[in-house]
Amino acid sequence: MSKLPLVTVVVPVYNVGKYLEASVKSLLAQDYPSLEILLVDDGSTDGSGEICDRFAAEDPRVRVLHQKNQGQAAARNHGVARARGEYTAFIDSDDYVAPNYISYMAEIMGREAAQIGICDLSQCMPGQEWRPVIREEVRVMDAPQALETMFYQRDFTTSPCCKLYPTAWLREIPFPEGRIHEDLATVYKLLARADRVAYGPSVLYCYIQRKGSTEHSGFSVKTFDHKTSADELYAFVEAHYPQILPAAVCRRFSAYCQVIGRMGREPGYRQEKQDLWKQICRDRWQVLGNTRARTKNRLAALLTLLGPQVFVRIYAKVCG
Repeated sequence: MSKLPLVTVVVPVYNVGKYLEASVKSLLAQDYPSLEILLVDDGSTDGSGEICDRFAAEDPRVRVLHQKNQGQAAARNHGVARARGEYTAFIDSDDYVAPNYISYMAEIMGREAAQIGICDLSQCMPGQEWRPVIREEVRVMDAPQALETMFYQRDFTTSPCCKLYPTAWLREIPFPEGRIHEDLATVYKLLARADRVAYGPSVLYCYIQRKGSTEHSGFSVKTFDHKTSADELYAFVEAHYPQILPAAVCRRFSAYCQVIGRMGREPGYRQEKQDLWKQICRDRWQVLGNTRARTKNRLAALLTLLGPQVFVRIYAKVCG
């Protein structure tokens, strides 16, 4: 990136008034000079939309889109559709980023002639002090290597954040609307398009762990979206990259364990529970025997040997 193209940061916003100011201020502090900040108010009812409007009135880099509540995937897609930037990044409206979040990813992409740039994140509790971490090394991967790395959940994850993408690709591969865990259904398709992916392990994104977020919510019928996305991911890899199927098995295993663990003692759904458990048991030996699988998954595979009732009872405490 020799010319510093315009980059759009899309921020889906829904009832996050308590966290929104810190998030937007971290974007206003970016040292990348060619920046557009697109706040997509997804029908907020807590005043978040008004906060967005105030920032837009104060800084010309900020634009606001208001829409009826349609979910995070629709908000992201709406932002991408209206983005003016050649490249697009995302942050969630309760998180915040280092001043060089965009410039770092743009720089390693340009230096390595990569189509996608990736940095790292750390998890924080609300109010916890956070400092970015700069690391010099950069890893360049082709599509299979990047997918394999992501599926093993070690260096980076399927989160759409911490990544800088060509906007045109995001328009051609939208997030599935009406579905949660839409990142698991989408990001791998974007990485699969890249000839070169540049990953730098600098920690430039602070992910706030808060109650009520999708990641920490209880069971609902929408929880099965996680399984649907994992099944699609596995089928995609089986068809296009069979050489990295062991990594896809680990990612599917992780998703299935999270779904059945979140179900807990939820009444009903007997057939769904049986189907989940059968696939978990089929995959566990591959996960246990795969030294590249993360410790959390291998521990979960061991726990399955105790049976479904014991597994569900202790999974959330040990592996959740």
